[in-house]
Amino acid sequence: MVVPEVWEEVRDLDPEVRGFYQYHSALIEPWDGPAGLIFTDGYTVGASLDRNGLRPLRYACART
Repeated sequence: MVVPEVWEEVRDLDPEVRGFYQYHSALIEPWDGPAGLIFTDGYTVGASLDRNGLRPLRYACART
């Protein structure tokens, strides 16, 4: 809900999914979500900016 996929202009989007996004778009502003997303599978770490890519993402590498 906080980082939705691009859905506004997708013509073949399932109506239930479109309804989910329309409902939740009234509850949270597009810029209220996280600026960056960090993810891992336990071995590899990845990071991505938010959908708009307007806010900077800071990071630090810690070695153990």
